[in-house]
Amino acid sequence: MRNIKMKAGLFATIMVVMCAQSGALAQKQLEWKDDIAAGEVAYKAGENQIAEKCFLSALEKAEKFGPNDPRLGATLNDLGIIYDESQRYEKAETVYKRALAIREKALGANSSDVATTLNNLANLYKDESKYALAEPIYTRVLDIYSKTTGTDSQFMAMAYSNLGALYRVEGKTKESISSYKKALEVGDKSLGPENAHVIGIVSRLAEQCAKDGNDADAKIYYKRYLDSTSEAAGLRKNTKTIDDMKQLVKTLRHDGQTEHAEMVEKAIKYQEEKGQ
Repeated sequence: MRNIKMKAGLFATIMVVMCAQSGALAQKQLEWKDDIAAGEVAYKAGENQIAEKCFLSALEKAEKFGPNDPRLGATLNDLGIIYDESQRYEKAETVYKRALAIREKALGANSSDVATTLNNLANLYKDESKYALAEPIYTRVLDIYSKTTGTDSQFMAMAYSNLGALYRVEGKTKESISSYKKALEVGDKSLGPENAHVIGIVSRLAEQCAKDGNDADAKIYYKRYLDSTSEAAGLRKNTKTIDDMKQLVKTLRHDGQTEHAEMVEKAIKYQEEKGQ
């Protein structure tokens, strides 16, 4: 009986300890979620310094979940984005690679979360002009998304667009056009033709076609870009004039949308030179 009581007492002690540990872990989980949520809000508001502090606080908690916990991988991925955007490329690469290793082990090599981190790593290499490293990663991203999200998903559109952007900076115009056309085809289906990302793909496709000397396609894409941009600004299709569009350029510049304004200017100039 004495031995049984000792075992029962030990079991009770273990249960108390486990419950306490479970409670502490649950609290850490809540605190981690709060940090991640606050970091995401700050990031979306353009407050990257605040976002970094939140993600670092989340990382401190995530480290206690275990070396291969998916939450740790997610936190490292978010932190990598902050480092990447502040051009701390070495730090970004380090945390992206660690996030990738964790996600591959915890979720499998073909999970969509793995593709997300791979995409971020490829973008980093593109920004660093390490094009030879970026291309096979973008190709792997496309392969994963085709299996996990389907060939007509918005993620495929994004991946094709990123590959097109890589070819564009490499000066591989025909390859860039091919990738952008695939991105546009999928983007039209998954996001809709008036989606801002899709309109961006149209603008880059127009530029690349013009660069390749394909005036027929360039005119089509430039016209579509101007139509979409003018409608978004409240101008009705088929009633706008070149003067309307030039006024839109001024408005965009006034609103700080310099890149957008320059693209509209380029489209107007192309149409004036090549004809409507």
